[in-house]
Amino acid sequence: MAIILKNSLKLNVFHNKLSPFLRRRQSETQTSSLLSLTTSSCGLIESTIKDKLQTKLKFGNTLNKIEITSSAVLEANDCTKGRKSVGVLGGGAWGTAIADLIGRNVAKHKHLFHEEVLFYVRDESLRLIIEKTRQNIRYLSAIKLPLNVRPVSSLSDAVSKSDVLIFVIPHQYLQDLCYAINDSISTRNPIGISLSKGLHIDSAGNLELNSQIIHRMLGIPVGVLSGANIAIEVAQRQYSEATLVNPLTNDKNCEELFRCLFECNLFRVSFCNDGPTVEMCGALKNIVAIGCGLVDGLGYGMNTKAAALSCGVREMIRFVEVFHPKYELSTFFQNCGIGDIIASSFGGRNRKVSEALIKSSKSIEMLEKQLLRGQKLQGPQTAHVVYQLLQNKQLLNEFPFFSAIHRICNRTMDPKDLIQAIKSSP
Repeated sequence: MAIILKNSLKLNVFHNKLSPFLRRRQSETQTSSLLSLTTSSCGLIESTIKDKLQTKLKFGNTLNKIEITSSAVLEANDCTKGRKSVGVLGGGAWGTAIADLIGRNVAKHKHLFHEEVLFYVRDESLRLIIEKTRQNIRYLSAIKLPLNVRPVSSLSDAVSKSDVLIFVIPHQYLQDLCYAINDSISTRNPIGISLSKGLHIDSAGNLELNSQIIHRMLGIPVGVLSGANIAIEVAQRQYSEATLVNPLTNDKNCEELFRCLFECNLFRVSFCNDGPTVEMCGALKNIVAIGCGLVDGLGYGMNTKAAALSCGVREMIRFVEVFHPKYELSTFFQNCGIGDIIASSFGGRNRKVSEALIKSSKSIEMLEKQLLRGQKLQGPQTAHVVYQLLQNKQLLNEFPFFSAIHRICNRTMDPKDLIQAIKSSP
């Protein structure tokens, strides 16, 4: 009990250090709350008022209309009715690793899932290779996929036959994907889980999350899986953890369904209702990872890297406070938060490419192509989105670390000035 009390006091002290900033932003964010999402980001609102009823959810300074889920759709999404077919959309390294994990799990839970998992791979030539060799030789050749994972290159087939859709594509392509599958999705009413990490700016200039885009464009409930999940390590069945946001909040049957879909002896999931913070952590940690990679490239040691990392965490918390005032501080201490930040800052593609940026005269886009073999960076584009959002709110001076990362990636700032940005961060 004494330990629990001690830890609780530490958490309060940590929060109190941030409180001057939080109080300063509270009045301004209450009237322009970008993310009154604690329900909408975790999935559709479970209401049976009537079909096609519309409600207004406030994002930033605009009101976006979202249809409340009808009783018919809720019935179709009932997690207790029938065995579910699963489709994984995305043939990169992380998509391959998660298809492998899901393929093994559905075979163990045949009372809940159909055994075949559809694995959408855009490139037909790669699909044929995976079908023949069971290996994704382009992105994750270290493992062989289970026989029940069937690669398909027809997006409509993968979507129209799935009750559960796992979105594992670079966030830059998410809107194009949703547009492409809108017609195929309308007859089945699936449930979605987003594994993509990144942020967007909507047509009104406000922040929009991946789960919001999927929900807005497809009208389906959407959950989130995020954590320190380096694809090759998950594929090699090294112990890993992740944070999962239930697509149908407070639906215990749905929670159990997705626990069975993702969790195994070497991959543990914990549930969280603070969906917006989970998603923002998954995106913002890539900016922090770039900063740590720059520190490595500059030749500094662990002390400087620790300073960059802790500075990044502080700005992450302040950013979430501005755009999602109802956040829960404890979410940062889950695997989607500090766990993912640490893993990405010491490994991962964003750290790798940003270190190379210091040692090369090439642009970050050229280094991405050279070092990642077709995989996409998330950090630089996320840093650009964050810079624009902070600029719109005239808050760049309060986020010197995030601002510096964006400018260094664009080569409009000397990387050596990163240290001053760290020092000047509140």
